[in-house]
Amino acid sequence: MGTTSNMAIPYPESSDYVADGATAMENIATQVDAKSGLIFVKSVTIGSAVSSVTVTNAFSATYDNYLVTVNYDSASLNAVMLIRLDGSTSNYKWARVGTSYNSTVNGGGSSSDSWISFAGGLTTTGGGYHVPIFNPYLAKPTTFGPIPWVDSGSANTTNGYHTNSTSYTGVVVAPSAGTITGGTIRVYGYNNGA
Repeated sequence: MGTTSNMAIPYPESSDYVADGATAMENIATQVDAKSGLIFVKSVTIGSAVSSVTVTNAFSATYDNYLVTVNYDSASLNAVMLIRLDGSTSNYKWARVGTSYNSTVNGGGSSSDSWISFAGGLTTTGGGYHVPIFNPYLAKPTTFGPIPWVDSGSANTTNGYHTNSTSYTGVVVAPSAGTITGGTIRVYGYNNGA
């Protein structure tokens, strides 16, 4: 028997006798499933000129923590993206630190907001970003980030906190102004068993 170097999954070598090849393959597949880091949960297509997108049934008891990726084709204005849990429009805190490309440091934040603001930069030519979300389904406060993102003027990092100890199953993304068109929002779960 051999063992993979990255995940330590045993496998039959070419000289090994395998009585039941299907069972051996099933065992390998099960172990890969159990040790993979990110597991795809679902995707939603972004429509044309929409002011927000809700991803329902994204969070469940299967995973504690998630990664949401957003790729969009275009925005009607240069703006920033907002994110929040579906079903809660208050009790969000966030802070952003950024550096312009000429090294000027800037930042901002809020201790009481209806969104996590500055979850990504929006440009009329399209782009993408990702948001780690911790404990959205568990009845605990939810944390967002760190969320790294860039735009044509700066490089930024945003972190957020939702104070409610409530279970949520969905997430909403929206531009701070204007609309977005095209692209895909994908949700991945961080494997609890890896």
